[in-house]
This record gives sequence, C-alpha cells and structure tokens, in this order.
Amino acid sequence: ALTSRDNALRSRAYLALAAFVRVARDDTLPPLLAHAIVARPAAETVRAIVNATPMGAVADMVQILSTVRTVWGAELDADVAVAPILPGAALVGGADVDWIVRGTLWDVSASAAARPFGREDLLTGLAAALLDPYGEAGITALGWYFARHRQRHTVALAA
Repeated sequence: ALTSRDNALRSRAYLALAAFVRVARDDTLPPLLAHAIVARPAAETVRAIVNATPMGAVADMVQILSTVRTVWGAELDADVAVAPILPGAALVGGADVDWIVRGTLWDVSASAAARPFGREDLLTGLAAALLDPYGEAGITALGWYFARHRQRHTVALAA
C-alpha cells in the first residue's frame, strides 16, 4: 500500500490514469500515452507511462493531495465508495461518479477556474442522482469538492 510519503508516485499514477480516461472519453491519444506506448511488455509500458508524467503536473497533484486531509478531516475515515456504479448507469452507457461518503454523492474537480462551480456541475450531479431512482445507493445529498480551491459544497436531496 502507498503511504503519504509516496505522494509523488501516487500523483504520477493518477495523472497516467487520467490520460487513459481521456482516451475513453475523447477517443484521442494524449501525448503522455502516445510517446510511452510502443511494442513492449505491459509492466514496462506502465512504468514508461508513469515515468513520462511531467514533473510540473506531479508537483501540482502532490500539492493538491497535501490539502485533502485538512479539508475533509475525519470524514475520510468513513466508508467511502470510490467510483461506485449506480443502478441506472447501464441505461446511459455508464456514468462517471467519483465518491459516495456518508450518503453524499461527490463530484471531485481540480479545476483552476476562478469560479469552478457552474451549471454543468449542477446538472451532472442531478443526472447522477437520477441514476439511483429507488435509493439503492443511499444518496441523500449531492456534493462538489473543488480540490484546488479547498472548497466543498453540498445540497440535500428531499426524500
């Protein structure tokens, strides 16, 4: 298991994973993957991709990770469902849901925008909640966590 001392490695892995997600979402091959993927064994390819992650991006991610415990406190000690699959997700070809913590469905963003919360964030949260029409996931609120801004916003959902 990675420890807090491994934040640079953790950050590189997160950024490499984000590159793979971009392929799935945009059907494009980001430069990080394009330059690292060649005919070689899988373990070597993964190592090359992780090592190719730009140090500036790694430092940025390490800085963001260093604030998480301060912002979340003891809530991080609760059961956290990471990337849960909502009951109705298959109806729409899948859904990108970040976390459910104590009944709150969280959308996590590292946006650098001065005002990161927008209409699209609200609609995405509502759409995700609609993918659990019978309450199987136990969603009682929607939350948005803007990691770079160290801000969390929540809205309770009426029963």
